[in-house]
Order: sequence, then structure tokens, then C-alpha cells
Amino acid sequence: MKDSNRKAVSRRMFIAGAVTTALALMLAVVTISTPERVRLTGFCAPAAHIAALITGAPCTVEADCYRLRGPAFDLAVVPACAAADFCSLLAGFLSLLMFWRRWPLVSQLAVLPLAWIITVTANAVRLVSCWHADRWACVVLPPALGPGIHLMTGIATFLLVLTAVFWGMTRWRMTDELTKSRRTP
Repeated sequence: MKDSNRKAVSRRMFIAGAVTTALALMLAVVTISTPERVRLTGFCAPAAHIAALITGAPCTVEADCYRLRGPAFDLAVVPACAAADFCSLLAGFLSLLMFWRRWPLVSQLAVLPLAWIITVTANAVRLVSCWHADRWACVVLPPALGPGIHLMTGIATFLLVLTAVFWGMTRWRMTDELTKSRRTP
């Protein structure tokens, strides 16, 4: 590798690393200082409406939560269900993946909207999954294990999403690189 090429790669790595670090720090501060009302309207409301679409239950707005009610179905989506910290984690993860896969620096502009969309969708799936797991756990297990089952279901859902995002981001870029290498003699 030529010396000028090494300097260009080094400069690009420094800029991308600085952007990733700044984004992660900014999101950590925002997540810690976000008021409950913002978490409720920015993260819980869309997730609750998507969960309502999945389950077919109506979504009603209450003073401090969104509630989905149906036959044998009562789910309250409170600010603790916001997954804003997962959004911060996902944004940093996406930024780092884009940096590692050598995507253009302009692609960093898509990190926040993409992280929010994935977080809200994953949170809606988590809400429905937790409701099903809680309903099953109430019948089969002692009530003391309910919160643990709820927590483990949420962790499993978000880990699955992180794995799918990693697979999708690396596969998308690898496929692109494979088609480019096939075109060049």
C-alpha cells in the first residue's frame, strides 16, 4: 500500500471514528436526560400503534400510557417500555457497522432515522411477544417468575433484532462487493 493511500485511509478512519464517538456520546446524553413525556410520545406511541395493528386491538391514550385492550388482552405501554436506550445502542452499532464496512460518510446521516424505525418496530414486536409470554407464564409458572419471563422475552427480542441488523448490514455490503468483483476482470 502506498504511503499516500495509507494516510487517506488513516484520515478516513479518524473522521469516521470521531463521528461514531460523537454520535454515541450525544445519544447517551439524550437518552439519560429525555423526559418521560418525550419517551411516551416519541417511542411508545408508534410502538403501541404498531402493536395494535399486529394484534387487532384498539389503542387508547390514557394520562400516562397507551393501552391496548381486547378479549383476554390488556397491555399498558408506559415510558419504561420506550426502548430509548436500545435506540442509542442501535445507532452506535449502525454507525460502527457503516464505518467498518467502509460506507460513505454521508451514510451516517441515515443512522438516527434508521435506528428509530428499527427500534419502534422491534419494540412493537417485543410488546406483543411479552404479552404472549406473560399470558403463558401466568398459566404455567408461579406468579413470582412473571417479571423475569417478561425481561427475558424483551432481551431475546432485542438480541434477535441486533443479530438481524448485523447480518443484514454485512450481507448487503458483501453482496455488493461480490457483484463488483465479478464485473471486474
